[in-house]
Amino acid sequence: MVKVRLLATLKERVGKEIVEVEAQTLQELARKLSHHIPDIIDPDGRPSGLYLFLINGADYRVRGENPELSSEDEVIIIPVSHGG
Repeated sequence: MVKVRLLATLKERVGKEIVEVEAQTLQELARKLSHHIPDIIDPDGRPSGLYLFLINGADYRVRGENPELSSEDEVIIIPVSHGG
């Protein structure tokens, strides 16, 4: 199980700040969370640009487009706000 920390409005949407998800890759993790957070994945099934995904404190993209996850990883998901 991968530990997932949900920040800001996400913890209210899901009902808790920390959840554990059985997932081998970040895309699989995002797909499983999409039941509670529909906009967490884009139409292609990739993690949405509406959120910042950190794996062990670093942007997930430093590990590739769809990094593998282990039970020792912590994924932090932060909603991205944009102003105009």
